[in-house]
Amino acid sequence: HSCGSLSKAFGAGGGFVPCSARMAAAIRALPVYAGATPVAPPVAAAATEAARLFAEGGVRRRLAERIEAMRALAPPSMRPLPEPGLPWFGIRHESARVLARWSRTLADRGFLAPHVRYFGGPAEGMLKVAVSAAHSERDLERLARAVATL
Repeated sequence: HSCGSLSKAFGAGGGFVPCSARMAAAIRALPVYAGATPVAPPVAAAATEAARLFAEGGVRRRLAERIEAMRALAPPSMRPLPEPGLPWFGIRHESARVLARWSRTLADRGFLAPHVRYFGGPAEGMLKVAVSAAHSERDLERLARAVATL
């Protein structure tokens, strides 16, 4: 069983074939697989560089430091998702309208905090913020102040 996607139509690389190793070998032997579009060289180069940086450990260490800094700075409405140690934080409120307004307010201040709803999550949703190793202490402080004033 092979699956296709519209990834090429949207200008994105990707798509996969969920199957056993035996099935994967059979698919790879088909002529149609030989004509598949390979990963774009810039995407392959970026993945190679990401793997190198990850193996070095410096990026992981910096990310862990940034996550802990955000936890320390976060106002009460901003909590780690789904658990401490991961780079995602949720901003909660009981009103979906308020959350949508807060998302726009944060966007106006230069922060991306989309209003998301996850299956099994709160009905009103939450704002989701991701911390990266590239964020500076100043970035995190600005975000914490912005969230605290909502």
